[in-house]
Amino acid sequence: MTKIDLSVIISRIEKIRIAAKKLARFVGLSVNDFKSNSDNIDIAERNLEVAIEAMLDIGNHIITISGFKKPDDYYDIFIILGKNHVLNMEFAESIAPLAGLRNAIVHDYMDIDHEQLLENIKNRLSDFEEFTKQIMLFVKIA
Repeated sequence: MTKIDLSVIISRIEKIRIAAKKLARFVGLSVNDFKSNSDNIDIAERNLEVAIEAMLDIGNHIITISGFKKPDDYYDIFIILGKNHVLNMEFAESIAPLAGLRNAIVHDYMDIDHEQLLENIKNRLSDFEEFTKQIMLFVKIA
């Protein structure tokens, strides 16, 4: 069996952390302040997409290398990681909806609710760091 490529994991973790740092600037903003500057929306959308995509890349890599059940969709990646003790199952279930947010940003970009986008940033930002911690523990680079 092939081993998990730590360079894949580490490079994606770095992407997640950089994106999360860029998103952190929006935590203290009101909805009106956030929406009043189109650059805010562009930065938020792009960095959420990058962070979530990097999480999915890590998940897919671990699933493939470990021979876990193939995911049916992006949501399923997080669930499979939980079922196989890569992530805490409760945490995996709580972050799985990020797959839907990623899909909305990528595919439904004309209809994104910017108020909801900001709420996701404010309420879910710590999930990115928690994900990286749990992954690092699994691959033993913590």
